[in-house]
Amino acid sequence: DAVFELACNQARERWTVLEGYLSENGPLHLGERFTVADMQIAFWACYGMRYLSEIFENFPAITACYERASAQPRSGPLLKAFQQTVRERSSRPWLPK
Repeated sequence: DAVFELACNQARERWTVLEGYLSENGPLHLGERFTVADMQIAFWACYGMRYLSEIFENFPAITACYERASAQPRSGPLLKAFQQTVRERSSRPWLPK
């Protein structure tokens, strides 16, 4: 549907801006310093867009940020559990087939 496509396009534009920032300044939001901003990026990346893997397939700097966040000893297990929950609930009836 047109509204969904518009939303995906706008989200993709914003992910592209973040990808550019992380590519130039990363691998994390503040360079090498891990912060809550990196966890937020990682959590949102887990949701994907049209497909769960779309962020990870198309945005390598965001994927690198996610990987660094998931490697953190305290927050990494939480992030991995969250990603598993998203995968289990990924039937998403609102997504076009």
